[in-house]
Amino acid sequence: MRLAEVRLPGSRVLAVESTRFAYGHEVEDIVIGALLARRLGLLLAQKLPDEPTNTALPELRSSDVRLVGRVAGQLVERIRASAAATPPGKLAGRWTPVTLGELGIDIREELSRSSLTFRLPRGLETGVRRTAERLGIDGGRPVACLQARDSGFKADGADTSFDTARNGRIETYGPAATLLAGSGFTVVRVGDPSSAPFVCPHVIDLATSDARTDALELFVCLRAHLFVTADAGASRTAFLTGAPLLTVNAINVLPAYPLRPADRILPKRILDRQTGTELPLAEMALAGLRKEPERYELIDNTPGEILEAVREMLDVLKGETGRDANQQSCHDALEALWFMPKLAAKRERKGAASNEILGHGAISRIAAAKSVRSAPNPDDL
Repeated sequence: MRLAEVRLPGSRVLAVESTRFAYGHEVEDIVIGALLARRLGLLLAQKLPDEPTNTALPELRSSDVRLVGRVAGQLVERIRASAAATPPGKLAGRWTPVTLGELGIDIREELSRSSLTFRLPRGLETGVRRTAERLGIDGGRPVACLQARDSGFKADGADTSFDTARNGRIETYGPAATLLAGSGFTVVRVGDPSSAPFVCPHVIDLATSDARTDALELFVCLRAHLFVTADAGASRTAFLTGAPLLTVNAINVLPAYPLRPADRILPKRILDRQTGTELPLAEMALAGLRKEPERYELIDNTPGEILEAVREMLDVLKGETGRDANQQSCHDALEALWFMPKLAAKRERKGAASNEILGHGAISRIAAAKSVRSAPNPDDL
C-alpha cells in the first residue's frame, strides 16, 4: 500500500494505492484508507488494482468518509504520474508520499476500535438482496459467515509451503455450523467457487453455489454478525462490518493476533520434528515456518476444538469479551515477544509505527488452557 497527501486547489486528499494483489490486502487497504482519511480530516482517493480479486470491492461506499468521486483511482494515477514527470520544486507540497510511521498513527489500534460502516450502492444492493432471499438469507436472522482456506483458487499451483500450511478442511466446521444454526443463525459458507463443497445441514454453501457472484458474497458478508474464517483474506472482511471474528487454523500468531476485544484466534498445533515435542505458544510465534518448513509438522484444529471456540464466540456476542486467566497469561507472553526490539525495528522498516499494539483480543479459551498447561516451568529452564 502506498500513501500520499495530495494538495489540490481548495482541498487536501489522501491518496491510497493498493500494491498487494490479494483479497485480504485489498479489503484491508480499503478499511485503512477510510480510517486514515477520517482521522486526518481529508478527502479519500482510493485506487485498487485494475482487476480486483472481488469485482464489487471498488463499489463499496462509507458514510464515514468523503470519496473523490467514482474516478478516484484514475485521479490517483493522474496526479502521481504528473508529480513524477514534473521537475523537482515545481509541484512542491502537491504530492507528498507518507508512511504510517511518519504520520505517527498506530494502524492496529485504529483497526481495533474501528466503527466504520460500508455498503454497496443502492441499485446493486437491491438486486443481490433479492437473490440472497431466494437462497434463504433474509433479514430476520443473524448471519454467521464461515470460510476455510484451500489452494483451489490458485489454479497454477502457486501456493508456497507456508501458504499451504494455512489451509484447513471445511468439513471440520460441521459441529460448529450445527451449533450456530441451532442458536438462531443463518449459516453461510463463503469463499472461492473452486473450494470443496460443504455438505452440512442448515448451511448455505454460497461459495460453490451457481448463484454466487462477487457482489452477492460481499453483500452477505456486510450483513454478518459473526465470522469464523481461516487466517486468510476473508478474515479481513470482518473489519468492513464490526462483526466479531474467530480465526481458526492460524499459524501467524503474532501478526494475526486479534485486534478487537471481541476477536479470538485458534492456532494450529506445531510439532518440532527435530525434538519430537510440541511448540509452546511463544515458541510457535517465533518458529521459522517459512525458512524451515520441513522441520515442523502442523496439526489442523479438530472439529471439537473449533466447536468449543465457537461456543466462546457465542458468549462473546453476549458481551463476555474479557480474557480469563489463561488467556491473559498467553497475551502477556505474546506481547513481550511483540515488543522485542528486533521485531519492533522490523515493523518500523516496513513503514509502520514501531510501538503499534499487539491487539485487544485473545487466544481462544480452549487453546489458551492447553498452552498454559504445556508451557515449561521457568524454574526448570
